[in-house]
Amino acid sequence: LPQELVLTENKAILKSNNAATPITKSIDEQSRIIETLRNCQGVISKASQELGIHRTTLWRKIKLYDIKLDEF
Repeated sequence: LPQELVLTENKAILKSNNAATPITKSIDEQSRIIETLRNCQGVISKASQELGIHRTTLWRKIKLYDIKLDEF
């Protein structure tokens, strides 16, 4: 690969390691969302920021997994 592509990729990797890891589709996604919501006392904007996803995306995932917000 050209050197500029390699450097760009390395910068992206370093940047992603320093930021919150974006949540990805995985087996433990639901449990990560629940745990984060507990840590944030159910505050959606705070939880979405910690998970590295948009608030709307978090709302969709809460609906998908039928997570009850009154538990937090």
